[in-house]
Amino acid sequence: MQSLAPPATDTATIAARLAAREERIKLLEEENRWLKAQLFGRSSEKTPAAEVSPDQRWLFNEAETLAQASQSAPGRILIPAHERKKRGRKPLSPDLPRVEVLHDLTDHEKICPKDGTALERIGEEISEQLDYKPAQVRVLRHIRPKYSCPCCRQGVRIAATPLALFPKSLATPALLAHIVTAKFVDGLPLYRQETQFARLGVRLGRATMAGWMIRLGGTHLVPLINLLNEQMLEHPLIHSDETRLQVLHSDKAPTAEHWMWVRTSGPTGRRIVLFDYDASRGGVVPKRLLQAYRGILLTDGWEPYATGGTGARAGARGMHGSRAAQVR
Repeated sequence: MQSLAPPATDTATIAARLAAREERIKLLEEENRWLKAQLFGRSSEKTPAAEVSPDQRWLFNEAETLAQASQSAPGRILIPAHERKKRGRKPLSPDLPRVEVLHDLTDHEKICPKDGTALERIGEEISEQLDYKPAQVRVLRHIRPKYSCPCCRQGVRIAATPLALFPKSLATPALLAHIVTAKFVDGLPLYRQETQFARLGVRLGRATMAGWMIRLGGTHLVPLINLLNEQMLEHPLIHSDETRLQVLHSDKAPTAEHWMWVRTSGPTGRRIVLFDYDASRGGVVPKRLLQAYRGILLTDGWEPYATGGTGARAGARGMHGSRAAQVR
């Protein structure tokens, strides 16, 4: 029968696990405070050095903190009557492409040192590592041969110009998709993308990329946004909220409040989230966004939702002032 570890060992194990958990909690709290400061803090003027939050230090010590927390966690957890091992590294996905790298013996090493007989292969050992291939920027050269009749010498025939999102622009759809994804999904500002492209040997200014984003949002993405809006209005429940937004170039003062109206609906995995900017927080905005909606609207109880002409009836307030209204 296996003997149990003494209580002192159990106490030390639990203490180590608690210390690792405290380190992780502290890191997440610092990250949360920093993200809130980025979302709701001042952005129109530089922050004095004396006001720099000490919570920003997580940007520099995240790797060290996580490594320390991982090392302090015990590899085995002692439980009465048996011992449970900590889970190991997860296997690499079989869907990832594989590149075989052969590490073979030299011809001289394939000869038996005792009798000089050639060695025969009896098996192999395989280990896998996760590799990364840096991004590659390439130039597509569109070549369109010209043809003419050698007899009459009249007329020249050439293939049509390939379709492009922006005619006479150097950006391909793949490049535009990468910039959009990096900015709006991965949260990578254009000035950082400019630096990344520079490391790849491409001079692509942030102003150029900004112009592309504006043109995409004002033209090619409008049908997609309209389709998402139509699908949202068909769902039985919409959650809506508005948040403050600072706009530097506006008819209002730089410190005046502007608003981003956010609506979301749809099942898990197919969630639709739409953002609509407006300088006003009045009832004209929900009237414009929800006039054609016939369903349940969940809000925080802001009165313009009920008085903005959407036909919403005030429902019971929840614990946090939320309001459910039936839009007819």
